[in-house]
Amino acid sequence: MLLDLFDSAAIQLSYVRQNFAVISGGVPTAYDFGAFTVQGNVDGSKLRNHQDEIAEALTRELGRSRETEKFAQKIADKAALHRYRGLPEKEKVVPDLMRADLEDQNFVHHAVKLVLMHMVPGFTEDIGFTFRLFRSEKGDFFIDTDLDFERLNEAFHTVVPVAEDSLTPARILAEIQDARADTFFAAHYMAEPVTGSLSSDIMRLKHFEFLRSRSANTDDIELFHELVVPDFPTIREALNSGERSFWDFVQFLPQANRFKKFLTEANPDVGLVKSYQDEVTRKSWVETLPGKSIRFVVAAGTGFAASSLIGPIGGLAVGATNTFLLDRLLKGWKPNRFIQGPYKRFVLPE
Repeated sequence: MLLDLFDSAAIQLSYVRQNFAVISGGVPTAYDFGAFTVQGNVDGSKLRNHQDEIAEALTRELGRSRETEKFAQKIADKAALHRYRGLPEKEKVVPDLMRADLEDQNFVHHAVKLVLMHMVPGFTEDIGFTFRLFRSEKGDFFIDTDLDFERLNEAFHTVVPVAEDSLTPARILAEIQDARADTFFAAHYMAEPVTGSLSSDIMRLKHFEFLRSRSANTDDIELFHELVVPDFPTIREALNSGERSFWDFVQFLPQANRFKKFLTEANPDVGLVKSYQDEVTRKSWVETLPGKSIRFVVAAGTGFAASSLIGPIGGLAVGATNTFLLDRLLKGWKPNRFIQGPYKRFVLPE
């Protein structure tokens, strides 16, 4: 099913091979940011390209078998490698943007507070602390902080095992850099970011426009459902209830292509509900012609074509039957045809 979804036009799959890291070392400890690519496994085998890396990661996660290896390779073959086109600095762009973000001390303080509130049980917004960064002549950073990481880790390790992770200044900076990477790739693909709650909260501090757009669109969709199709369940509800399967959803997607095009072309300043109403009530060129004359032309045309094949009586019958269908065809597609047709049949299966 997942492969069918990737085969459809609904999803475009891109893969970023670079990992973004916080580099620390020296006395006192200096911090900097970079990108790296994994070239091989611990067993010495090489990862020649992004397809190898994807296949290896999926196989390791799902377990090694002939079936999972075939599946992982098919997914890898469908993924396009992100190449940072048009950017001379390539993958260095994200660390560079991170360094620029850290020049804003107010942003740094609030971002660190968000990380601690998300990761440390009992850490609340009213807890005061110092966490300041100073840039050296070499371009890396030194940190001045009064945070007690021993006590923070006591609380953190009640939810995360010691063997898995620990809180350090570098770990906090890594979360902030991940949010910066999410922002960069969302802007690159001109897409609304759908990220974890911590990354979203950090993005709101400095890159609020992305999240405001997503929030506005979510509100717009909820209002559309409330006003236009109040008696229909949502697609999510149909799937969660078990009325429809994920495979049903994959098969349904191609029927939604025209409606998706309408959604992408809707004016965000007007709103989805108003755009829908305007499109539904808009008159086509056919509807601006005298009604009887166009219906006569449609009926006569189909009748003539049929009579040449099966005789005049058959021609009259076919002409009458197809008048309505051709009339709708000439008037063009409108979004309510999708709502009252494929969408209704999907969310309200008989």
